Amino acid sequence: QVLLARAVLVFGYDLALALAASLGLLAIMPAHLLGSIILGWLAPMTFLSALALVLSLCIGTTNAVTAAFGLWVARGLAGGIAGEPAGLEPGVVSAAQAYTQAWHSPALLFGLAAAFVAIAVWFTGKREALLPSQS
Repeated sequence: QVLLARAVLVFGYDLALALAASLGLLAIMPAHLLGSIILGWLAPMTFLSALALVLSLCIGTTNAVTAAFGLWVARGLAGGIAGEPAGLEPGVVSAAQAYTQAWHSPALLFGLAAAFVAIAVWFTGKREALLPSQS
């Protein structure tokens, strides 16, 4: 429960900072793009935070952060593969394009984040009962 409370506080702080930075962009960009820009960072941030929260309850904090960071790095690598497919197997290029496209789907990312948060909330009350006793 403490981990869940800390995750909410950190996410809220990061959200406030990112929103402030996005609003600061209004000085140099058209206002109609603000929603797209916010969705562009909010959906991945929400998904990765929820995923890391659930994984931290299951496999530990260091492993959870490593896994979430690995998915984010893979996003960048997949974008490079999808953009420069010369000399690569068609299956690899297709997988990279699908992976990149998934990161550009806010509905998918928010849906997965909601599922992970629900799992984390459920798992928080059950974790002690599921772990073997340390006596």
